[in-house]
Amino acid sequence: MAFPGGTKNTRDQLKEAGGQPLPIGSISASQLVYRSGINLIGLTLGTNLSVIGTTLDAAGGGSTWTEAEVDFLTPSYDYQFTVTDATVGVASKITVIPCGKAATGRTADDWQWDGITFAALPAVGSFTLYATAHPGPVVGKRKIQYSVAS
Repeated sequence: MAFPGGTKNTRDQLKEAGGQPLPIGSISASQLVYRSGINLIGLTLGTNLSVIGTTLDAAGGGSTWTEAEVDFLTPSYDYQFTVTDATVGVASKITVIPCGKAATGRTADDWQWDGITFAALPAVGSFTLYATAHPGPVVGKRKIQYSVAS
């Protein structure tokens, strides 16, 4: 459907083009598709609705982050660690990010030079942390932060 030009909002453009706009509150997550040039004004997102890869929590609930230190014992491009945490279960969702604090014997700017991508495989009481360095290799201790959700 072609829209007439101008600076009108999407609802007005739909009306002028002969379409019937959906009330904003009736758009489900599966119907919400990003299209270049269409702005959704006044849209309220529900709890944990994902839009374009970003999870938004409308409830504003806090989360708990745990700090840990990992050690790349030898120069490596890929490394795995086992992180023990009693709150982890096989169905847990784990997010891992670099921590800006300095690891033991290191400086706080290590992450400026070492780009590392993380993935986590949960188990009962622990998870396997996979780390891939870009460009690599990396060696020595680094601090990470992780969050566990059920």
